[in-house]
Amino acid sequence: MADSSFDPKKFIDREFEQELFEDLLRYETPARILAIRDVGGMGKSHLLEKFQYRCRTVKPRIPISLVALDQLPDYSPFSLVRMISEHLGAFGLKFENFARYENARLTGNFSVISSSIYLQASNFAGASEVTVAGTVIKDVGTVHFGGAGISLSPDQEKTAREVVVGSFFDDLLKTCSKKPVVIILDSYDKCDSGLQKWISNHLLEKYFFGAAVLCNLTLIIAGRDLPAFDARWPEEDCEKLVKSINELRRWERKHVEECLRVHGFNYEQKDLDAFHTLIERGMPPSEVIQLMQTFLDPKRVQR
Repeated sequence: MADSSFDPKKFIDREFEQELFEDLLRYETPARILAIRDVGGMGKSHLLEKFQYRCRTVKPRIPISLVALDQLPDYSPFSLVRMISEHLGAFGLKFENFARYENARLTGNFSVISSSIYLQASNFAGASEVTVAGTVIKDVGTVHFGGAGISLSPDQEKTAREVVVGSFFDDLLKTCSKKPVVIILDSYDKCDSGLQKWISNHLLEKYFFGAAVLCNLTLIIAGRDLPAFDARWPEEDCEKLVKSINELRRWERKHVEECLRVHGFNYEQKDLDAFHTLIERGMPPSEVIQLMQTFLDPKRVQR
């Protein structure tokens, strides 16, 4: 959910970027993806928090998940989907198939995962290799299917996670047929190359550029580097589906002055001139704000 440290009163500028986001939420065009690229410190993550705040406070609220890809417990699609489902579940969304298969995985009930055969109380002790519903299970002498204490083999766990991920998107497809949902992926450039490949090969390919399009799903993806949309998909499809921001709009003098004001700094004209000059020279706003906090009196101006 939203970062409790985000203060909407201290959010500066980004009118252009926010309008692009609002355009997506209207669902009046085929566009479903907003790709935001810029160097570090320019305010991408803060902008994404603003998007999240917008969705959480508008009426009716829009279910949203904001995930920093570099902060996942591991860089797997499974961990990403679990986090997204948790965020969206807080809005009251139900993912029944996902919950069923995830419960089966957690309890070691592989018979639910491989529903084509019944494995209750089966014991493959002594066998060197068994194929179950297309999954080759090796070292099966250590694997049992029965009562309490069941554990999945590595091959079974891999299969179970794939089933859980697929079931989540099956559920999400039903949800998005009735209401809008927003997923935001931050720090794309900082996540594992395997997860980056899954985002392109599975998430984008299947649910945005493929046959299983989720009609009311909006995806925001941000980072210093992004998927190579134009290199992978036809140009006309990218123009139709993707809105791109290759660089956030730079602050003007009025934005620097507003920043000084909302942070409550006592400042003189020379201070405003100096900080604006730093912005003009390309210093990231985050670093400029740090300098403000270092050199200016934080005491709030009397009003």
